Amino acid sequence: MRAHNSQFADINERIEDVIQHLRVQQTLVPDIDCPRIHQALLMLLSNGLRVYFWLEHQRRGFRKI
Repeated sequence: MRAHNSQFADINERIEDVIQHLRVQQTLVPDIDCPRIHQALLMLLSNGLRVYFWLEHQRRGFRKI
């Protein structure tokens, strides 16, 4: 049970980290004038969202156990 709680806490911590990084990246988007950098930042945001949803899926799986 301790391992389960430890993994659940780790997932929650990672989700908080992802959210923090996404917020920072989101604030940068409007200030970018260069299309290539803007596109790269949008790709980074997209990948961050994928990680976020994957972690949320993991968290839901742990809640069912």
